[in-house]
Amino acid sequence: MKKSLIFLAPSKGRGLFLLIFLLPALSFQGISDVLLFAKAQQSSFTIRDIVFTKPSPARANAWENTDSFTPDDNFIRTSITFAGNKHHTPLEVKWENEDSGVIIEKNVYTITKEKGEASFKIKKPLSGWPVGNYKISFIADNLVIAKKKFCVVKE
Repeated sequence: MKKSLIFLAPSKGRGLFLLIFLLPALSFQGISDVLLFAKAQQSSFTIRDIVFTKPSPARANAWENTDSFTPDDNFIRTSITFAGNKHHTPLEVKWENEDSGVIIEKNVYTITKEKGEASFKIKKPLSGWPVGNYKISFIADNLVIAKKKFCVVKE
């Protein structure tokens, strides 16, 4: 009977190397039986910053940064700073109510720039935003590459 030891070791790049050794029970003779040496999957598309904004009540045509919205806000907007999009990787943007688990909106975008900024927004539901906790997730290459939380609070 063999036992397995699993090691995760940092690589020089980003990600981890996964090492799995099979060892005979009560013996170290099998240490040379290396079963797997694989790099963990990662996306080249990286998001460096996520900022939520809403129209400023104090100045026309101006925006203010916030992580908190009210039920009457007409929309919620987020901007990202990204890099590494060499192959025009499709980017899935998923808005979710964390309290209920309901996905509010999910869209896939093709961003044609290798690096830069992009903005996304969702409109207020007819009955207003339910008070609670929310998050936005960014998915590329079937991996969640970034996410950020925000909330809706009573005025």
